[in-house]
Amino acid sequence: MKKILAVLWTLSVGTTTTISVVACTPIEPKNVIVEIENNVAKPTSDIFKAWVAASQSFNEILAKGGKTNVKVEVVEAPQGDIKKKMYSNEALPNIFVSYADDVTFYETQLGNERVVDMRKILNWDGKWIDELQKKAGIDSSTTNTQKTAASGSSLDIKQYEQLKEYRNNATQGNSATYGKGINDIYVDLGITPEIVGAETLFSEQYRPLTYSFISEGMGRDGKMYVAPTGKSLNYGMANKRLIAEIVYKATDGELDLTSPVQYPLLNNTENPDELWVTNDLVTGEALIPKMGEVFGPNTEEQLAATSIANELVPNVIDQSTQKSINLYSNQNIKELIKKWFAPAKSIRNDDGRVEGITSGQSIQNIFADADKTLVLLTAYQNIGAKLGWNFFNSDKNQGANESTLANPHGQMFSYSIDDAAGYFYGSDRNTNGNILELQSEDPNDKKTLVSWSAENPDEALDLHINDQTGKDSVSNGLNFFEYMNAVAKYNGKDEHYGGLKNKGYGSDYLQKGTMLATSGSSAGAKYAVKNREYQKISENNYKIKSLSDAYQIVADDVMPIASPGFYREPDGTEVKDQTRRQFGLQQGPGAAMFKSYDQTKQNISIAFLNYFTSSRNLSEFSRKAGYISSAYYSYYEKAVNESDQPKLLTPGTAKISYDKDKVLGDSDGQYYQNFEVAILSQTKNGDYVAKTPINADKYIKQIVDGIIQAETNESANEILEEANLTQLEKDIRGDQGILYSQIPSPYGNGIRFNVIRDFVNTWYNTQVFAEQENRNKENSMTWEAFMFWGTNSKYNKFKTTARAVNPRTKIIYESEIRKNKGVQK
Repeated sequence: MKKILAVLWTLSVGTTTTISVVACTPIEPKNVIVEIENNVAKPTSDIFKAWVAASQSFNEILAKGGKTNVKVEVVEAPQGDIKKKMYSNEALPNIFVSYADDVTFYETQLGNERVVDMRKILNWDGKWIDELQKKAGIDSSTTNTQKTAASGSSLDIKQYEQLKEYRNNATQGNSATYGKGINDIYVDLGITPEIVGAETLFSEQYRPLTYSFISEGMGRDGKMYVAPTGKSLNYGMANKRLIAEIVYKATDGELDLTSPVQYPLLNNTENPDELWVTNDLVTGEALIPKMGEVFGPNTEEQLAATSIANELVPNVIDQSTQKSINLYSNQNIKELIKKWFAPAKSIRNDDGRVEGITSGQSIQNIFADADKTLVLLTAYQNIGAKLGWNFFNSDKNQGANESTLANPHGQMFSYSIDDAAGYFYGSDRNTNGNILELQSEDPNDKKTLVSWSAENPDEALDLHINDQTGKDSVSNGLNFFEYMNAVAKYNGKDEHYGGLKNKGYGSDYLQKGTMLATSGSSAGAKYAVKNREYQKISENNYKIKSLSDAYQIVADDVMPIASPGFYREPDGTEVKDQTRRQFGLQQGPGAAMFKSYDQTKQNISIAFLNYFTSSRNLSEFSRKAGYISSAYYSYYEKAVNESDQPKLLTPGTAKISYDKDKVLGDSDGQYYQNFEVAILSQTKNGDYVAKTPINADKYIKQIVDGIIQAETNESANEILEEANLTQLEKDIRGDQGILYSQIPSPYGNGIRFNVIRDFVNTWYNTQVFAEQENRNKENSMTWEAFMFWGTNSKYNKFKTTARAVNPRTKIIYESEIRKNKGVQK
């Protein structure tokens, strides 16, 4: 019966079949429904509220058009609601916010046409697609993809091929638009350029800031399952004050990163790099990071108490290879840090390389290198141990007066990895640029993990981590965890102290100023820093006020860092050049659509999504939701003349506001114009606090500028001679990108939460899979999908698991349910 229902449902929604099947079509709500499941965003979240605000403004445009009384309505739903509705034959939402891998699952159940290819409904920037064609080197005079003499790369050709059919969506219809061009849809809805707020629909077409913003939502066959809205990055934040303190204490006071005399290039206040030295948005003064005091004052007495001058990097062994995990094992920690953080020489070495710290970029490069990062984290642990601090027993961490083993900061971690899946993908990209693939062994399978569902519901999809790329990248991530586990034992609970945090979020600890670095979503940056406070001296004259907590940090105190990777030459030796890739993984759900049987509702859905993805509205949405706008014209001014190139917009300037009722984030400016804007408001105690339209303004702008530099091929690194660089060094130097995306996105529920996370946690909590001969539900890494056919308990519940292959030991994990064909009575 279940299979019959699935067939009837698929046939009833397919538009390409000639078979007429009588099925009970669910009654749809009157309004266009935008559904957001609460695992994506809760109603109290900024993301949900931003969607509601956009729908309300669009409904005003519809009302002025006067040709429909249908509205756009944003609703919340419990996790799994769409699946439940599919199997109980309830009305599906018109638009929903989701990840690409979830949407491919819906397609296997509902058919290709019902799940809309989002390429068909966006009003694409035709001039941009022409640029893609030119870049691909394809002759426009031919009817095929014949390449010109100056042919482009295979990637350039692929990008153009994916979009060429949809260049003229404005005037040409397709199956998703019921044969109408998008401009005609606006006419049918009574939307005209004269309606306030609607002008953006006619003056601008969609172009992504970077192609990966749209390719992230595509399947391998090019179908776009989700349209990009705002994006966040799985990136890291490093506490500059604590970096300076650890370097200072680890070198017994020999290196002071905050000293303009010792580091004149790094602490250049005349030309701040905005990574290490930043300009305050209100006072305009150049801010050199202050030295931290997490491990006590930086006095001679305290330096003697915390000296680790004779301590070595521990020799932690990789259980699968029996080799040292860290390249610098058994070497002196102080001497290594002195070497890496030495002030830059004014001349090049004989081999053309520049050693030492030249700018914040140099420090970023150190944190992109897992070997060096782990040495710094070891120094963190050892300095605390010198003070007698106990990082492990929560009963001993009630305060300095409770026990000589306690530390005064309570829970205290050196590094936080808030998203293990994101860390694995990011460290893989930063190490070798390959793709960590999680897919079917069948090379013809173009879907993601869930493609088995309708095609073969009695068997699970075999999941494997491919040997060519997955093995190395997974080992890269596991080695980082394994080393940290040896330095500060992880017990899998939040009560863990002093080492790696992999449960919950590290932003609170970073904000306290006691955490060296954290890896997670850029959308969470606003929770990791405090607002800057000021005292008013005179009219338009303010003084920075010290934070009430000496350890707390603000946006100026952090810098973006990449997920660290283990860099090696092919022979396993050190890469001499300090340049490292600085990639962040883009993430965040997008907008997907089920084709409506009601043409008016379909028209409204299409018009709303084009309204929503306009640069101004995406700028507004992204500011409110903590995302980065995906629209190109959120950053660039549209060229007036056809022959002109768009110009990068200018960030804003500081603003002073005494209006307590002013609503922040309602500016008419584009996303990029809202950087470097500070709005001062008076607090109850008479001082002032600077709030920015974009949270963690300084931190996010550093990331955005990196994306723009990558897109314009403007290297942020110092140009060095390459005559004596190894091939790996040349590859790293020539790689200008900052964004990388697995296709489909690794951030869907299937891979992100149910595969990688469980894989990491299983390894991390047990260390060696080979010890787990008696595998059971708790210690095997399984992915479970529950499919409910209606709500009646008499229906069978399918419980299916994916097989997991440990890339180190080749042990295969599969549950008893899989062995029993996946069916549970």
